[in-house]
Amino acid sequence: MSLRLLIPGIIAGIICRYVQILPGWDGLLAKVDPAWPQPFWSKYEQTAYLLFIAFCALVIFIAGWIAARWNWAKSWQQNLLDGASAGLVAGCILYDFIGAKWVGANSHIDVLQTFYIPVTDKNYGTLLLFDAISNSAQIYLYVGVYTVPAALIAGLGGLVSMLDNQGWGKPVEDGYNWLHRLPAYTLVFSGVVITNIILILTSMLIQWMIDATTNMIPLDDFHKMASPLMIIFAPMITGFLLTLFPAAITWGWASRAWKNQGIAGHIASTLWIVTSLGLVAFATNLQGSIDRYTIIFSMIQYSWLFLVAPPIIGFFIGRLAGSPAQTKKPSSADWVGYMLAQGILSGTQAFALLLAYPLTLTFLTVSNIPQLTMSGIAESTPYLQVESFYTFMDSVALGTIIAFAVFSLLVAELARLIRAIIHWAFRKDDPAPLA
Repeated sequence: MSLRLLIPGIIAGIICRYVQILPGWDGLLAKVDPAWPQPFWSKYEQTAYLLFIAFCALVIFIAGWIAARWNWAKSWQQNLLDGASAGLVAGCILYDFIGAKWVGANSHIDVLQTFYIPVTDKNYGTLLLFDAISNSAQIYLYVGVYTVPAALIAGLGGLVSMLDNQGWGKPVEDGYNWLHRLPAYTLVFSGVVITNIILILTSMLIQWMIDATTNMIPLDDFHKMASPLMIIFAPMITGFLLTLFPAAITWGWASRAWKNQGIAGHIASTLWIVTSLGLVAFATNLQGSIDRYTIIFSMIQYSWLFLVAPPIIGFFIGRLAGSPAQTKKPSSADWVGYMLAQGILSGTQAFALLLAYPLTLTFLTVSNIPQLTMSGIAESTPYLQVESFYTFMDSVALGTIIAFAVFSLLVAELARLIRAIIHWAFRKDDPAPLA
């Protein structure tokens, strides 16, 4: 992903982040802290939220327009993809720096309120505890709530920018840079590893809840607890989609480039498709996950869409990208764009699947267990808990992006080595294994 696509998306994400923090922060504290003043817009809460969302939608739409024009998009396919790429980046930033922590904090409103309204029934406190654990798992699903609409809105902005039909700034150099597509491949590998880790952790959490329910909650009260289905379903389906979708995009690239490739490209593309299919299958079968999928999907209407739609859409997107006619040597700007794209996309994947949920439980669930079980009281007020939670989540999200951006250099060198080996083995000018 080039800097001309990343910069509009990053700026749009930052603007919307600071716009969304106002209703999210004041509205939340007013619910958990009786001393916190009601925000001035509280009487028109729904209208205010709609205005905030509409403003952010407009900002992201403009970002898609700018990205398409700045990248000198010519066809409708390129306009759509350029705009959607900028929107995806904006959506990732919004999720990392506002969405995840907002979902986590709002899932603990009832728990935080017990600081001022003490629990008088231990069983009720345990129910609140398990409800918070279950509801917080929505944090996985919200990565799609933020990224998908942002990509669609910015993609629309890119399409509408065809009315201008003029490139902005210096013309883009013709050619294909393999660095721009490398993040999609790495998302497949990291998605498999992270999904398997989180499935093991959530299985342990579910077992603990079952044991605790048996010992602490009467069977008559069991139905009052929020279904723990979300704890399994949310990370499973999110990890599956964040692995399968980028894999399907690469399959689309390979199919579109097939007729222009030599034997080296055909072998590389075939090996990649077989390998990625195996990785996705491995991710869904580890720890008996396939049985969980069967149970969960049998309980959810139209659940087949989760399995069928992502690969079809991803493959279609890959086909839209077209087949590059030639390659060019990456410039310094290409390397910066690659590192930013890898950091934001892979960082968001890791943050959403592996870090956001455990951190939410650590900061907001575990710290309130004493007052929920009537064995004490939390060490900090709800305000201080939420403040430290927000601050730490921001730090972790930023740190994850930076870590993956730095790690991307090692990944790029490995990819370059693989390309060189194929080039040497088949003596082709460009094996294009990543086309």
